[in-house]
Amino acid sequence: MFKSLSLAVEIFKALVGFRSQGPTAYLKKGRLEDVLALIQVLAFHKNARRIEAGLKSELQGDPLSAKQWTHIAEDHPEFFRVSYKEKYPVSLVSRYVSDENVKKDPLSTEFTQSLFTTAIEIHDRQLKRAERWTYLIPIWVAVITGMFILGGTLISHWYSNKQDIVYKVEIVKPLNPPNRSQLTDSRPSEPDR
Repeated sequence: MFKSLSLAVEIFKALVGFRSQGPTAYLKKGRLEDVLALIQVLAFHKNARRIEAGLKSELQGDPLSAKQWTHIAEDHPEFFRVSYKEKYPVSLVSRYVSDENVKKDPLSTEFTQSLFTTAIEIHDRQLKRAERWTYLIPIWVAVITGMFILGGTLISHWYSNKQDIVYKVEIVKPLNPPNRSQLTDSRPSEPDR
């Protein structure tokens, strides 16, 4: 039921032109939670860069919104850096520096909190952008309903006028049709002598 309703809403959006504009990576189910968890691991762990297996072990499983933690990092370049050329491809942008040392000091709690706040704000903005068209639904419903009512009224009026015309034509018909001879001979008849 929910999937068919969701599909109907998407079709309506496509027909009416209310597709959400801009990036929507945070709108995937469970994405904000995954981003916050990945930030925590990469901000506080002694190793600044990680591999997929290490992330999966540290976070105790797969993410909710993607197949792998590296996919989440790829989808969010505002926080994460992914370089498959390196042995440890995933890191926080803020912890990554040109130094090749894999072990770096963890980020401060205040700075990590600001990363959390930024992620939540981006999520909220994307959510507002995706839902900004919803206030138009009652207007569209009213317009479409009005069009159906107007169409029904016009059809009803047209149909009733058509019946009146047919009825009037039937009333105007002469009761006794003229003879054929009367129609062909249009001269007045002469009296008999």
